[in-house]
Amino acid sequence: MKRAIIVAAVMAMTALAGVSSAAAAGFVADGYPATVKAAGTSNYHFTLGIQELNCSNAGTGSTDLAGPAKSATLQPNDMSCTNGSLEFKGCKLTFRPAIGGAGAVEIGPAGCGPISLKYKTACEVAISPQSIPANYAVSGEGASATVSVDIETESLEYTQVKCTSGGPLVLSAGWKLSATKNAKSIGLQTAASALFMAGEESAEAAKQPRFEAEWTSNWIGNPGAAFGSQKASSPHVLKFSLREFRCGAVDFSGQFANPDDELPLAATYTGCTASGGYIADVKMNSCQYVLDALNVGPPYSAGLGVTCSKEGDAIEAAMFENATKQSEGKSLCLYKVGPQTVGGSVGLANTGTGLARGIDASLNLSGIAYTATGNQLVCGKSPGSATYTGGSTLVGL
Repeated sequence: MKRAIIVAAVMAMTALAGVSSAAAAGFVADGYPATVKAAGTSNYHFTLGIQELNCSNAGTGSTDLAGPAKSATLQPNDMSCTNGSLEFKGCKLTFRPAIGGAGAVEIGPAGCGPISLKYKTACEVAISPQSIPANYAVSGEGASATVSVDIETESLEYTQVKCTSGGPLVLSAGWKLSATKNAKSIGLQTAASALFMAGEESAEAAKQPRFEAEWTSNWIGNPGAAFGSQKASSPHVLKFSLREFRCGAVDFSGQFANPDDELPLAATYTGCTASGGYIADVKMNSCQYVLDALNVGPPYSAGLGVTCSKEGDAIEAAMFENATKQSEGKSLCLYKVGPQTVGGSVGLANTGTGLARGIDASLNLSGIAYTATGNQLVCGKSPGSATYTGGSTLVGL
């Protein structure tokens, strides 16, 4: 169901008092999809003992944001250096802001590079993936709003490859992040939000349970954002007739009209296995979940639906005999879950205070219609009915 609710979603800003300056935040743009890139504002300057290396900061490539995002990962452009060379060797920079202007610039992903830093003195050091403290500041307004990021650290972690110099490796650098949509400049800022359930069981639509977001003052009145992952203490289990699927990581993200009784969530499943020791994949394709707040509570509850933007599409859970079969896309069993309203419910409970508020979600879903392809003795009968259980915590930006 969809209600046209016009409700003030913002609580007094005094409720934000006491929020830690290290609390998470993210990037928000004046429109989506937004193309974000970084221009260099100060060069990469490395100092190791008496040796100095200065490299031009030619900025980065771009990335697209489909909505509010906790970070932006960008590939540094080629650069020239005096007194040596700097090679990123596949490593990227992830810009991750936090409330109060603090944040980090992360070198990654894990296993990349390492970055090679060479001085003309034949000194060479390797810089592995790590997180570097950074300062974030928003300047300008409207379509001119940009985010400046500066780092200056004396504790850059490194390994000597061929070098007699020791001591701390000092780095300073700066960037300005900006956004465009359809090649036109749009505003880019940092902001943070809480996510929570409000309302109560009522015959009046405007009073019924709903999802709400409370933003920091610079982003009041904008759509809500939600992010989440499975709890380690309550992993997600998708159970078909003969097979259970579990994944090392299950992550969610979504946007919603603020407030609203519906919360759409895109999902990503990684590191999956199926019972019996099989490798597995779970792919959403063009599909997503939609939480629909029920007119009960508190305590709150929601129904869950599956919707797909492409006709004939479905969520696919595939089981493979081995990694080779997986790379070839040759599944032993393939289960498909198409658009539907799922049985059971999702329990919802508010947690935390201030901007740290979030929603604990307990999945107890059943009657999930699916079709199965593969040997019936291995995969089970088709069609069938699956269950989905587990716990997640949903938070704002």
